[in-house]
Formats: sequence, structure tokens, C-alpha cells
Amino acid sequence: MGWTPQQEAAINARGASVVVSAAAGSGKTSVLVERLTVMLSEPEFPAEKMVVVTFTNDAAGEVRARLNRALAKRITEEPENDWLRRQMTMLQSANISTIHSYCIRLLREQFAQLDISANFRIMDETESKELYAKCAAELLEECSRRAAEDPDAAAQQKLLYDAFCGHDDSALESLLLSLRALTDDYPFGETLLSEAAERCAGDAMVQGILAMLGRELAEIAALYPHAVTLAETMSSEKTVLLLKEEYNQLSSLANEIAALDAKAAADAMQNVRFGAMRSLPRSGWEEEKSAVRSLRSFAKDRFEDLRKTWMTPLRFAESDLPRHAALLRALADLVDALNARSMLEKRARNGLTFNDAIRMTLSLLAKREPDGRIVKTPLAEQLSQQYCCIMIDEFQDADNQQDLIFRMLSHGGDAEHYGDNLFVVGDSKQCIYRFRNANPENFYRAMREGAPYHSPQLTENTCILLNRNFRSGQEVVDVINHIFGMLMTEGVGEVTYDASQALVRGAEYPEGRRPAEVILIPQASDSDSYEPAVIAERIRTHLEKGTPVTDKDGSTRPCQPRDFLILMRTGTHMQEVADAVAAAGIPVCSIEKEDYLKSPEMLLLLDILRLIDNPLPEVPAAAAMLSPLFGFTVDELIAVRLYRKHFRLYQSMLEIRKAIEAGQALPEHIPADKVLALLRFLDEMQLCAAMDTPEQLIRRIFRSTDFLGLMQMTAGGAQKKANLRALTAYAHTFEENRGGGLSAFLRWLDAVLARRDDLTAGSIPAGTENLVQIKTIHKSKGLEATFVILAGADQPFSSKDASAVYQYHPKIGLGFQLRDPETFSKGKSLPWTAVYQQIRRETISEELRLLYVALTRAREYLILPVSYTEGHRKDAFVMLTDVQKVCGQSDSLTRAAGCYADWL
Repeated sequence: MGWTPQQEAAINARGASVVVSAAAGSGKTSVLVERLTVMLSEPEFPAEKMVVVTFTNDAAGEVRARLNRALAKRITEEPENDWLRRQMTMLQSANISTIHSYCIRLLREQFAQLDISANFRIMDETESKELYAKCAAELLEECSRRAAEDPDAAAQQKLLYDAFCGHDDSALESLLLSLRALTDDYPFGETLLSEAAERCAGDAMVQGILAMLGRELAEIAALYPHAVTLAETMSSEKTVLLLKEEYNQLSSLANEIAALDAKAAADAMQNVRFGAMRSLPRSGWEEEKSAVRSLRSFAKDRFEDLRKTWMTPLRFAESDLPRHAALLRALADLVDALNARSMLEKRARNGLTFNDAIRMTLSLLAKREPDGRIVKTPLAEQLSQQYCCIMIDEFQDADNQQDLIFRMLSHGGDAEHYGDNLFVVGDSKQCIYRFRNANPENFYRAMREGAPYHSPQLTENTCILLNRNFRSGQEVVDVINHIFGMLMTEGVGEVTYDASQALVRGAEYPEGRRPAEVILIPQASDSDSYEPAVIAERIRTHLEKGTPVTDKDGSTRPCQPRDFLILMRTGTHMQEVADAVAAAGIPVCSIEKEDYLKSPEMLLLLDILRLIDNPLPEVPAAAAMLSPLFGFTVDELIAVRLYRKHFRLYQSMLEIRKAIEAGQALPEHIPADKVLALLRFLDEMQLCAAMDTPEQLIRRIFRSTDFLGLMQMTAGGAQKKANLRALTAYAHTFEENRGGGLSAFLRWLDAVLARRDDLTAGSIPAGTENLVQIKTIHKSKGLEATFVILAGADQPFSSKDASAVYQYHPKIGLGFQLRDPETFSKGKSLPWTAVYQQIRRETISEELRLLYVALTRAREYLILPVSYTEGHRKDAFVMLTDVQKVCGQSDSLTRAAGCYADWL
């Protein structure tokens, strides 16, 4: 393929680290694989000294497969090249994996340093949850016994019970487990709680929080000069004086609040006054009057929200913060004890978690000095000299621990700077995994450290921008650039969508307009929903018209159901949309639900496995007999059951086989052939189960029964087939990590169901079946479709964190909702409020990035239905015309959105 100059630069640059900021559809994976292929052809880059890290096993497998194909092609072209043959051989054991797989491999090599077994296993989530819950319950029981004997222990227990508990310690146990998990997520997390306690004990936390509040006040004050200018245009002197007075109050408070103490800050906010604006001209100047009112109203409402949010926490900060410090010290002791107890239990079980693998790897590579500096260990120095190149895909999804691991492994890198042998690829606009602690700031920092690209021979770390989009047509590119050019800034979205970030069309489509559609759907109230029917009708119209679409080879054809991808923020209303599409006579995929293990195909497979493990229970036997695999009718099943009334189904079938072998006549309705076929199957599978792993047995069942083929022929067959195949992967992981054969595997699955947990359903590529696909935006990452429809844009952003017992942010600290032991009421403390507000800002930024991911899935057609009430419509259009036209881009306005519809 032909490479763009920017892609060629990313492929051929050598001599220092390269940071590639790759926009959606820019061919980043192809660039990464081509760079690897070229480097493997060079003697300076032995395969065994390269590390390639991806964030999913599928991605790692794809990179390895594409490298194998590329090297095989080069070997065909250069059959005498011994170096390529050597690289092909070494590639099979090269470090091409997820970060977790890399860490596990390193731990096995360095097990002696960590006092663990080299053949440790990775515990699944169900087992690790059970282990931590068991250890936490035992720890709290021990604390209660100690409190009965030791006054100091009793005082500490009372402190914690008064703050968090009702009639028992279940809330404290949940908090303890949650905080333990929190310490797993950050570098040197064992000191996280004690450091949070120190923050609460000093003045720095309050000063930092007030500085943050000052920045918000400055954003609000910045709206006033535009209103003043308009009022002066209308010669409305009283309005000008009023607006200037309010502006002076807010701007002075914004500048001075960081120097106040918490109570004085609350008093200062309390003293801000807004006057009555009654002196605008009675006639004329309608547009200007509307704009002044809107600007001032928006600013006033934003300030009142701030005042309502912050007043009480600020007033109680003086008493809340010492209580916070005491609670955090007590909890730090408990979490330390829980971690120690849990590790003893893990060693006894010879198991570790994925988080343990990351944390222990970091302990091998980095050491924290008493003065707080983080330095490389001798092992990290050795590895950073050993590796000639470290490549990281989807770097924007790295969390802080993973980022620090990469720094420590890089040649010449340290805790503050990246070394000179990294090649990282990512897109800050597509960081959408905050719930997994992905930190987009790591990628921003890497970009900022990189100098602009000048030539292939680098003398310093360099940043290369890939912004040519080879997926979307011009109309799609234009609307994406328009939307995010107006909305996405460093303040909202955490990256400025300027010319360097804007998409440039690289895809070629036939001439003809394909305008993006914005469909405004009026509704009487927020509870009404006409949108699913509108979406279904729009799809039906395109199908009936035969709207032309372009295939990858450039040919055109009429559109089909498989060309449509409906994206939603969450799965809450997916079924409603699917039902509406189906009601319009359009084939649509089955909705991915959380109950993977309870889907019909999985229930059948599990019943067959249970029947093989123990053929006596009636329910699995009946399920297998009535399934399409063995084809018994209900009458035939009853006949078999009645053949020996006091026997179980399996025993009755054995008696039937004996009668057949003895030449005895059978009752008319007994299907002898089916009985014999089922028993032959069970005999064979029971024999194999004694030797096979669960994975091997499941694959054997698939081959013996054409299970997958039968499921493929039913509605939603591709998804069912993917679900069934997914169980083989789970069985493989189970056998690797725990073992125990079929019985143990079934007990593990039963435990998953009993805990109301679930496993992730199998995934199928969009377009595999000729169905309309419906997915969440998160699950659409990496996909594309000819038509993309964004549904549910009016659904409000999540506010689930608003009820959390605690909030944590690494830049602020940890804050609790504190319980009054006398009134049993909960209050939001100053640290809790500050962290919640910061997280909310970051959540809004991530929602904007999610919208970017959704819209950039589209190839040719982008359809944006927007449901609204009349009041909502008026508010939105007043804001747009009166505020944004006057102020230009406004982070404060963008951040005030409650759903995608507000932005659109």
C-alpha cells in the first residue's frame, strides 16, 4: 500500500523514542506492524530483544499474525536471507502480548526475588472476590475480639463504626474491600491512605481546593464582559453598572479565595449579591437583550450551583478534616492488615491476581526512596539495556502503574521522563476507559515531551501526528470537525481540537452528497420515546430506496441491514430500539445482555456438560434429549421416562439398550435409534472427560454433534456461535489457573452464577450476519460501519458516583461522606465534594471523547436523532444563539451539558 509522508515518518524514524498521535481511521495498526516488519529485517533489532504491548489478547494475536504473514512474504521474496529466517523462528517466543501477560512472564522469571512460586496461577475474579471477602470478615472479627480487651483498639473501632456503620459492620467491610482495591490501582498504593491522611492534616489540601474553586469562579466571571459590552451598545447605564458590580464581586472572589481559610471562603461566597435587572430598553434591541439576559442568567445559575455545593462543606471543614485524618490512619492500618492476610492466603493457594502481577512487576522495576523519589532497580537497569525497542499500542488507555513500568523499562528513562527506545501509538481523543483508571494525561505528557518531526534520524524524542482519516467520507469528516472544533478543548475533553487534531479525509468515495442527518424528534415529556420508531423508519427508508454504499474494493451496491450500526451510550434502552427495528420488518441482532451464562445456547451446553459429568439428574438429561442435537420429541421423552417408572431418565435409557441388545420388543413410542445415539455419545464423552481438559472436551462435543453448525442456523446464530466458542477460552483459562477437570469447572461456573456474577459474551465482527447491529459505544471501539446512528442522545450522563461513601483523586486526596453518630445523617465533606467535582469534570470530558469515538465509526453516512421537549429545545437554542455567538467557545457552557443532545 502507499504510505502518507506522516506514516512513512512513523515507520522509518530511528534513534530516539517516537510518540504517534493517531486519529480515528488513520491506519495506526498497519503503521505499527509495518514498522515492526522493517525493524525485524534490520540486524540491530533481534526479535527476542523487542517488547510489543497491546491492551487486549485479540490485538496481540492480530499483531503476531500480521507479522508472521509479512515476514513469510519477505522470506519468499528473499529465500537466501538467513536473518529473516532466524527472526521468523524467534518471533514465536517474542514478547508480543498484553501488559498483564508481559508482567506474568517477568514474575515467573524473577520469582525468587518475590518469595512466590514460579508456577503460580492467576486467580479468576470470582475466586479473588471470595478470598478478599473471607479475609476481610476474619480481620474484622479479630478486631472485634481485640477491641473487647484493648481500650485503644476499642476507641479505633468506635471511630470507624460511628463514621460508617449502622447496625452491623457490613458497610465497614464493603468500604475496606473497596479501599483495598483502590490501593491496587496506583503506584506504591500501600502508602496511598497514609498520604491522604497527611494531606488532611495540613493546610495544602484546603488551599488546593480553594484554588480549584477560584478557577471555576473565574470561568463564570469571564461571561460578564460580553454582557457589559452589549449593555453599553444599548446605552443601558443601570444595567452596565449592575453587571459591572456583579463582575467585580465574582472576579475579586476568584482572585482572593485561595488565600482565605475555609470558613472565610464560605462567608465570602455567602456575601455575593445579585441585583434585579429591570432597566433594559423596553423596545428594540431584542437580540441584544436576549443575549444579555441569557449570559447573566447562565452566570448567576452557575454561581448559585457553586454556592449550594460548597457552602456547607467549607463551613464544616475545620472539624471534618481532623476527623478525616484520624479515619484514614485507622483505615490504612486495616487495609495493610487485609493485604498482608490476603497475600498469605494467596501464597497458600499458589495464586495471584492480575493486579498483583502489575504491582509486583512495578516493585521489581522501581524503588521509592525515603525522600519520595522513584528510582530504577538494578533489574530495571538491566532490562532497559537489554531491550532494543518497546512498542505500545493504545497508549492512551495506560494507567499510572503501567505508564511507570514503561518508563522504568525504557532505555535512559526514569520516573519523570520517557527513555529513547519507545514507540507509542495512541489518540488522546479516544481515551474512554476512566473506569479502568486509564489516564489520558500520560499520553498528553508523552506528546508534549516529543519534539516536532524533522528527519528519520532522530536526535531527541519526537511526536508524529497521523490525522489523515482513511475511513470516513468528506461529509462525515466535516461534521466531526465542526462539532468537536466547537466543543473539545483542554478544559473539556482534555485536548484542544485544533488543526493538529482535526481529521483530514483520506478515504475515496464516489461523487455525490452524503450529508450527515440531524433528526429533531419532538416529544411531550422526558418519559416519551418516539426515537426507536423514527430510527427504524429511517433504516427502512434507506433499505427500500437502495441507498448506494461503497465496499472496500471501491464498488457500489444497494445498502443492506449489515451496513447499519446503531450506537448507544449504555445498554439500558437497547431492547426498545431492537424491538422497533424488528417491528419494521428489518433483521436485527439479538441484544447482548449481561446474562451470558443464562442464554439458551449456553444453558444447553452447560446441561450437556453436567450430563457427561453426572448423568443421573433429570433436568440436564431432559434438556439434552429435547435439544436439536438429539431430537427427542416430548412424547418420546415421556415414553422413555415411563419405560421404568421408578428409574431416572438415564437409567431408563440403559434399560432400553439392554432390551435392544437382548432382542426384546420395545413399546411403540420409544425411539430406539435416538436412545442408542445419545448413550453412545455419553459413553464416548465420559471416557474422554477422564483424560481431556474442559476446553478439549468442549471442542470434542462441538465436533461430535455439529453443535456450532446447528446454532449458526438459528436466529442470531453468529452471536450464539461466538458465545459457545467463548466458553472454550474460559475453560482454557480455568485449566491453566486452577485445574481440576470437568467437575471443578462446572462447580466454578455454578459459583459464578450463585454470586450473580457473569462472564463476558462472545463478540462477533460487525457485518458477519446480514443484521442491523446495536452496540454500546465502548464495544464499538475499533469497529466501523457504512451507516452509524447515534441513539439515545437525550439520555442523561451517569451520576452514580454522587452517592459513593468515598471519593478519591490522586491530585486532591480522599474524602468521605461522614455519618453523624447521633442523627445517623450523612454529610458531604470538603474533600469528598472537591474530589467529586473534579471527577465530574473529568467524566464530562470522557463523555465528549465517547461522542467522538461514536461519530468516528461512520464511513459514509452519519445519522443523529435528537429527542427533545419544547422547553429543552428553547433552552438549547437560546444558549446557542445568545451565548455561544457572543462568547465564542465556552468551557463553562460545554461543561453544563447533561447529555449528548445538549451538545448536538
